[in-house]
Amino acid sequence: MLDMKSFLRRQDMVYEKAAAEWEQHIPMGNGSMGGALWGEGPLFITLDRYDVWENRSGCAIDREAYTYENLRRLAAEGNASEVSRIFEPELGALYQKGTPPVFPTKLPMGRAKIAFSEPLTAFRARLSLCDGTVTGMLDFPGGRGTFTAFLHACRDVLSVELHLPRGVEISFFGAEPVLGEVRKILKSWGYPEPEYGKSDGMDYWRQEIPEQGETCVIWAKEALPAENEGETALRLLWSTASANGQASCIEKAAGNLHEVLEADFEAIYGEHRDWWKEYWEKSLVSIPDPKLESLYYCELYKLGCAVRPHGDPVSLQGLWTKDGVLPPWNGDYHFDMNVQETYWCVYSSNRLELGTSLNDMLEKILPRMEEYCRDFYGCEGAMLPCAVAKNGQIIHGWHTVNLWLGNGLWAAHHLWLSYLYSKDGDFLREQGYPLMKKLMGPAERVLEKREDGLWHLPFGSSPEWRDNTLKAWGEDGSGDLALIRFLVDALLKSAEILGLSEEKRPLWEDIWEHLAPFPTHTDWCGEGLSIQRGEPLSSSHRHHTHLMGIYPLDVLNIEQGEEAKRLIASSLMQWWRRGKGEWTGWSFPWAACICARAGYANAALHDLHEYMTGFILENTQHQNGDPGRHGIGIWDYRPMTVEAGFAVVAAVNELLLQSWGGVIRVFPHMPDVWRDASFETLRAEGAFLVSASLRGGKIAYLRIESEAGGVCRVKNPYEGSCRLMSGGHEKIFSGELLSFETVPGGSYLLLPEDAAVSDGDFTFSPLPFYSHQACPFGLKESPSL
Repeated sequence: MLDMKSFLRRQDMVYEKAAAEWEQHIPMGNGSMGGALWGEGPLFITLDRYDVWENRSGCAIDREAYTYENLRRLAAEGNASEVSRIFEPELGALYQKGTPPVFPTKLPMGRAKIAFSEPLTAFRARLSLCDGTVTGMLDFPGGRGTFTAFLHACRDVLSVELHLPRGVEISFFGAEPVLGEVRKILKSWGYPEPEYGKSDGMDYWRQEIPEQGETCVIWAKEALPAENEGETALRLLWSTASANGQASCIEKAAGNLHEVLEADFEAIYGEHRDWWKEYWEKSLVSIPDPKLESLYYCELYKLGCAVRPHGDPVSLQGLWTKDGVLPPWNGDYHFDMNVQETYWCVYSSNRLELGTSLNDMLEKILPRMEEYCRDFYGCEGAMLPCAVAKNGQIIHGWHTVNLWLGNGLWAAHHLWLSYLYSKDGDFLREQGYPLMKKLMGPAERVLEKREDGLWHLPFGSSPEWRDNTLKAWGEDGSGDLALIRFLVDALLKSAEILGLSEEKRPLWEDIWEHLAPFPTHTDWCGEGLSIQRGEPLSSSHRHHTHLMGIYPLDVLNIEQGEEAKRLIASSLMQWWRRGKGEWTGWSFPWAACICARAGYANAALHDLHEYMTGFILENTQHQNGDPGRHGIGIWDYRPMTVEAGFAVVAAVNELLLQSWGGVIRVFPHMPDVWRDASFETLRAEGAFLVSASLRGGKIAYLRIESEAGGVCRVKNPYEGSCRLMSGGHEKIFSGELLSFETVPGGSYLLLPEDAAVSDGDFTFSPLPFYSHQACPFGLKESPSL
C-alpha cells in the first residue's frame, strides 16, 4: 500500500530562508479564508477572504445607449470615443494612480503579525502538502525555536504554535488592517478607520464596508506547557469573518476561536489532517519528470486551499490577494478564460465536487445575467460579461472582452462537463440544462441566416485580439463558432437525455446543420484556422480562442478524418510560426492542453517546461509575465493569478488520459522521453474512474471503475487482443474500439490477452526520485528558479 505521506513528502515546498517579500510567501487556505506566510522578522501572514468586496460603482451607465445594436452601429461608424464613453465607463478607474473613484473590487484583508524581542537570524520551513501544515525553525542570537502553522481545512481558524528559546519573547502579536496607499483609497471611498476592541478577552479589529456590511479579524493567545526549561511555548490563533449588516462578524469570528480553545486541540488538528487525507486519496499521478510532478502536486494542494464544494468560486488571485494593495484586475471573476482555465482540472483529477462552486455561482447570478441580456441584447436569455464581481455585478473594462459573446457560452461548457463526468441526471435537469439554455439566448439573438443558407455571426470579437480597439470586431470568429456548435449539440443531447419536448429543438438542429464553417487562412504552412473571417492570426497572441474548438471544446478533433487532421496540423503550424513572444504565463498550459489533444505530446511538454522556466515563482505562484527575461516572452510584469497553475494539472492529465467524445484513451500521446508513468483513479467522461501504468513504453494494465453504470467505450490500449476481467468473469476483445456494459460500482481490469495475471502488479507505483530532485519548490539559499 502506498505511504501517502512519504510519497507527497518529496513534493513539499522547502524554505531554506525566510521570504523577504509577499510574492515568495508560503500559501495556506481552506476555501473561504486564506493565509500567506512571509517575512524575515516580524513574521507576517497576509489574510484573505472571498467575501470581502467593494460592490459600489461611481460610474454612471447610459443604459439607453448600452445596447448591442448601438455598439454595432458605432463600430461600423468608427466612433471609438463614443464606444469608450458608453461601454468602458470604469476603464480609467482601473488604471488610475492615487485615489480613484469607487469601483467594484475584491478588497485586501490586512495581515496577522508576530514580532520577537530578538532579531531572527535564520529561518527554515517546510510546507507539508500531505496535511497542509508548515513546520520550521527560528534561529535567534540566543538559541533556536520552532513553529507549526496551519489554516484549518474546515474552520476559519489560523493556528501558529511557537516554542521560543530562553530570553526570546513575543514583542507584538495581533493583526493589522490594510495600511498605506490602500487606506488612503478606502478613506476617500467613505470607509471609517478600523475599530479596535475586545470580545470575551479576545482582541479584534473590525472594518465597516459602507452600505454593504463589515469584516473583522480576531485573535487570541494560549499558553502551552514548555518542552524545555526556560523556553516560552504558546499557541497563537486568528479568525476572520464577514457579515452583511444583519449579523455581527465579531460574534462569528469569536465563536470560531472559542470552539477551538474549548475543545481538545489534537482533535481539532485531526479534523484538519483527515480532510487533507481524504483529499489526496481522490487521485494520484507519477511521471518521469520530477520537477513537473512536484509542480502538479503543489498546484493540487493550492486547489485544495482555494475552493470547497458549494462554496465560493475561485477568483483571479484565489485566497492570496497581495499584501497592502488593491488586487490586479479587481480580483474579480474573468470569464473570457481565467475562470474556465481554473476549473479544467477538477474533472479529470476526480475532484468533481469542487466544480459545484462555479455552477452555483452561475445559478446565483442568473437574475443579473437575465437583466443584462434584456438590456443589452433586447431578448430573453442570460448574458455573462467577462469581468464580474462575486455577486455578478458587471465590471467595465475592455468592451471587446467584456461584451464578448463567448463568455457565457464558455461558462456553459463547464455545466456540460459537470454532467459528462458525473452522469448526474438530477443536476442536468435542475441546474445544468436550464442554465445552458439561458446562456444560449444571446447567440440565438445575434446569429443571422444569410442567402447562402448558413447561420453567420455578423458582429463579434475574439478576446484580447486587437486589444480594445474597434479593429477587434469582425464576423464569424472561430472561437464563437466553436462555442455555438458545442452548445447547440449539448442542448440537443440534454433534451434527449431528459426526455424533454423542447420547442427550440428545430432552431438548434438548424443551427447545428447549417452553422457557418470555421474561417481559415492559407499560407505556406497550409490551411489553418483564422481569428475571424478575413482575419488570420498575423502575430503572436496570448489568447488561443481561435483554437478552442480543439481544446477544450472537442468540436474539431483528430479523429474526424484526414481533412480535420490537416486543418489542425496547419493551424498549429501557423500558430507556432507566429511565436510565443506576446504570450503570458497562462497561455502556456492552455497551449499544452491544445497540443496534447491534437497529438503533439512533445510540444505540450515543451510548453509546460517553458511555463516552469519563466512564469512561476519559488512558491509555484503564477506571475503573468517573465520578469527574469528568459527570452520566452516580452512582458516583464509579475501580477499573480491562479488559473495557470491549475491548468498545468489539466495539461498533465491530458497527456495521461483523454475521454472526449465518451471514449477512454490511456496514455494517448506521450512525450518521447516519457517511457514510464502511472496514474490512479483519474476521472473520465461517463463517470468512470481510470487507473493505468506505462512501463518501458508499453501499457501494463488498465483498470476502470464505473460509478454510474452504462456502456464503457475504450480505445484498445494494447497492440492485439485484450482480456477483460470483472467479478470472476473474463472476455477476450479485439479491435481498435472496445465497448462493454458496466454496472454501478463495478470494477473492470483490461490486460493483454497473454498477460500472466497471477504475477501482475496492478496497483499505483510511483517512479523513483533521486534525493536532489525532491522538493524543488520553496525559497532556497542558492536560487533554483
